Amino acid sequence: MVHLIVAMTPKGVIGKDGTLPWHIPEDLKHFKRLTSGSQVVMGRKTFDSLNMPKGLPNRQNFVVSRNAPKVRGYDPEVTYRTSVEDALLSASLCSQSPNTFIIGGATIYEHALKNNLVDEMHISFVKEQYDGDTNFPDFDKTQWEEIEHVDMGDFIYIKFKFLGETNKDYMNLKKLVDNP
Repeated sequence: MVHLIVAMTPKGVIGKDGTLPWHIPEDLKHFKRLTSGSQVVMGRKTFDSLNMPKGLPNRQNFVVSRNAPKVRGYDPEVTYRTSVEDALLSASLCSQSPNTFIIGGATIYEHALKNNLVDEMHISFVKEQYDGDTNFPDFDKTQWEEIEHVDMGDFIYIKFKFLGETNKDYMNLKKLVDNP
């Protein structure tokens, strides 16, 4: 199952100067609880912002970069792919977990939503307003059903389920691998 996870302000701000504009320990713990033991897919800028050359611990890390074959200086445990679909396919071949989380950034989120690649969204709505230079992309809210809503103090966690049919065309290659 493909999940998208994000924290944002009420106005959709998700970043400023390549980092989160807030520090909410409980949200970081919530992110860790949800994503630990799973695969995570992120863009190169998000990966760089982590300042963790080996990626997030206890997760299989997939980084999407147009220059994936040319990237040097990072740990070989991090898998680079040139598209979101390639990263999702590679993640689906892992036996670590049936869950893959798309964790950013804005361009990766936009591509995943526009192409119906996401089954569920996990959004932490930060209660306080922060200024930023990166926003979460617009999406058709009528295509999503709220299935969980929890006030967690400094943020409200809402889980959404996609009501449409998710695009799993990238999985056709997996079928070839599974059934040669």
